[in-house]
Amino acid sequence: MNSKFVEPFLQALPNVFGTMIGIEIRPEKQAPKMNNLSLGAVSGLIAMTSDSANGSFSISLETSMALACVERLFGERPETVNDEVIDMVGELTNMIAGVAKQLFESRGYDFGMARPHMMSGDSHQLEHLASSSVILIPFNSDFGKLFLEICIDY
Repeated sequence: MNSKFVEPFLQALPNVFGTMIGIEIRPEKQAPKMNNLSLGAVSGLIAMTSDSANGSFSISLETSMALACVERLFGERPETVNDEVIDMVGELTNMIAGVAKQLFESRGYDFGMARPHMMSGDSHQLEHLASSSVILIPFNSDFGKLFLEICIDY
């Protein structure tokens, strides 16, 4: 995948997690993803459309990372992934989409982005909205991992 579609997300994720939650995340090596299974316990997926490119991106958080984010935001740590955790991941997905959208616009791409489709549970499926290969970028933190997936036809 062209780096012009990856770079805005590599900037947006650390920005949102650092600014909004106070958690430093570090990207690891990106690779093609070979299946639709989520690597996290809760995921948000957003469709992206423009005149010249279409696709989607998702973030998936491990349980430990999702619970730590809720604890940082609200002061209490849930025992399990519940509706509050799912809603929080949805809000994070929206914030990342907003920052990435601004970065894409500065590069000449005016993506429309839908509301996030939320999923949770062991081995849930992420159905990206493009036929291209999916790029997986893991991020590590002191609280667990999160996974960014990008799939864009251009």
